[in-house]
Amino acid sequence: MPEYFDSQASAAASLGIDIDKIREAKRAGCKAFRSGRVYQTALLEWFEEKRAARLARNPAGPNGAEDNAKVRLRWFCEAIICLMRARDAGGLSDEQFFELTDPIVKAARDKELQQIFVGKLYDWLHSQFTDIRDARRWVQARQKAERASDFWKAKARKYLDRRR
Repeated sequence: MPEYFDSQASAAASLGIDIDKIREAKRAGCKAFRSGRVYQTALLEWFEEKRAARLARNPAGPNGAEDNAKVRLRWFCEAIICLMRARDAGGLSDEQFFELTDPIVKAARDKELQQIFVGKLYDWLHSQFTDIRDARRWVQARQKAERASDFWKAKARKYLDRRR
């Protein structure tokens, strides 16, 4: 990710944030907007400060347990984002990233998050192994070396079987 974006639209597209939210941040005095550029770190920190302040005022939210589930899911997603940043900075290998992210995704119990994670895992497998036999050997070695869940093994097998 770049340090800054040349426009609000490119920041919105790259960060997956609604452009109206970015415009609200600028109107509210967020310091991420300088010389026509949008600085990523300052923008994300500003959103995090606002989110933390909102949670401090009303941790359960107006809908009680439903909002608690949303907050819980958000925490899981934030943990995954931190791991992604560590991987992008070179602090984690792809294998370490998937190994650490797998239990977080399972604990979140969110089908959409699981689908995204499985898709990213499939993409990674495809990019790393041009020969399906190499991928199969890697998956088999990983299964022996680690306690992978039945869910992920089945998904990896389906993916590998489709690639034959």
